[in-house]
Amino acid sequence: MRSNILSLALLVCFAAGCVDKPPASWKRTSSADWKRLEIPALVDYDKAWTTVTDVVSRSFDCDTLNKENGYVQTKWIDSWGGKVRDDYFVRLTVKFSTDHRNVDIRAEAKYEGEDDWELGTDTELQDKVFSDLAAQLK
Repeated sequence: MRSNILSLALLVCFAAGCVDKPPASWKRTSSADWKRLEIPALVDYDKAWTTVTDVVSRSFDCDTLNKENGYVQTKWIDSWGGKVRDDYFVRLTVKFSTDHRNVDIRAEAKYEGEDDWELGTDTELQDKVFSDLAAQLK
């Protein structure tokens, strides 16, 4: 009897929307997608590097910064999009091409599903970082 009441309560809670679903910006993928931004010819690597680290560090704490290899990776955070969640985490990885003329952006996301963590991409975060960088690297 008690387990039936608990099951019914969970079903009602799920139907009412009190069980969190992944954000609409989350796209399940086996590995996170990359998005490439071409750096304008008049922008040198030092300026591009400074711009990338500035844009990324506004919202994230950086875990790895390696200017020589053109690589930035942030720590996982649980508060992207204005809501703190214990079932959804994101982090950014930004890497320059070897010729420093392109920058690749990846917004990894992991969502705790019913059984385990599911990997994917946060498309809204990726698009925002892409557009912020594009606007500042003119």
